[in-house]
Amino acid sequence: EKHAAQETSGAFLFGDSPTVAEIALVPQIYNARRYEMDLTAYPALLAVEKKCLELEAFQKARPSIPSA
Repeated sequence: EKHAAQETSGAFLFGDSPTVAEIALVPQIYNARRYEMDLTAYPALLAVEKKCLELEAFQKARPSIPSA
């Protein structure tokens, strides 16, 4: 969160394109939500996740959520 909250040179954690950092981050946030963790302390990371999910590659890689 501390790194993500800093002014960076781009829209993602390390510039203007997603890196392996975002590839690892997005599934971790997905799992945190799945286990109903409170993510309010991580607004900068959630903003990075949101930016990633605007990209087609991340949308295609999202797991399907089973219906209850």
